[in-house]
Amino acid sequence: VRYYGCPAEEQLTGKVFMARAGVFDDLDCALNYHPGSLNMPGKGTAVGVRDYTFRFHGTTAHAGGSPHEGRSALDAVELMNVGVNYLREHVTEKVRIHYAITRGGDVPNIVPAEAEVWYFLRAPSHDELDQVAERVRKVAEGAAMMTETTVEVILNGACSTVLNNHYLADLHYQAMQMIGPIAYTDEELEFARTLNEGFAEENARDPFNHMRIPPEMKSLVDAQKSLPIIGENFPAMDEDAVATGSTDVGDVSWITPLTMFRTTCFTTRASGHSWGVTATSGMSIGHKGMMHAAKTMAAVAVDLFSDPKHIDHARAEWSERTAGQPYVLPIPEDLTPPR
Repeated sequence: VRYYGCPAEEQLTGKVFMARAGVFDDLDCALNYHPGSLNMPGKGTAVGVRDYTFRFHGTTAHAGGSPHEGRSALDAVELMNVGVNYLREHVTEKVRIHYAITRGGDVPNIVPAEAEVWYFLRAPSHDELDQVAERVRKVAEGAAMMTETTVEVILNGACSTVLNNHYLADLHYQAMQMIGPIAYTDEELEFARTLNEGFAEENARDPFNHMRIPPEMKSLVDAQKSLPIIGENFPAMDEDAVATGSTDVGDVSWITPLTMFRTTCFTTRASGHSWGVTATSGMSIGHKGMMHAAKTMAAVAVDLFSDPKHIDHARAEWSERTAGQPYVLPIPEDLTPPR
């Protein structure tokens, strides 16, 4: 058993540098856990991401006295953003494009010679992500041409799509069922109800959204939807789902069979990365979810050790699904980790 402490998951890049170093190459399979609002293994996927900085270089000038002598890097950034926003109509539904202007000049009286914009590009396949990145690059080059500036394109990091292993997901559900659901005290349920009141009902997430619910699970799902926090175990019901968030564990899943599973640490209404998630994760509700995860991982590990055929089945599935799609490291060999 090998345990990895993986840095910077929220920067979507730590495991990618570890993958580049080959630390996952000799694994039989990998087990991955992420807190959530359900006890459920995953069979769906998550989009990959490319993280770019576009740095424009222009010519400074006094904005009042000699603006004609200036070539504004900020103008180039703004024109790039306009162009990319028009591009949104011409990409597929699951593509996501986000940006933030991180440098736009210092004072309004000076034409800025330097400006930067930071972009995240996401797509559900490697090929589509590369295509979107190339189109955004062309928009940046067009903005530079229009403003007589130059643009420097800097890749900060990247991660691949997630390839959840269905066989391992089923093993996780069997382990969860053996362990049983999470039981909550009256005080914990009341805490969850009160916390949910801080999130408007119309903005509340449906934990079962985009899932294919088997007929035999429908009554259980309907009963759980009214609860402030869900302790029941569920089989993977997200086989066709494409999560539009990203995680760097995707790169591991292309190197060895992997399943990401979740356990309940959040209430049903708390938005991801919100204060509500922080509140429950740091108290008994979150602790119970993490213990449930630890027990599940241990039980699955016992199954894998006691019957190596489980690993054979997982690897056979992984080989079949990756056939013709070898892992391609999404970062160059000379890229240094972020600080």
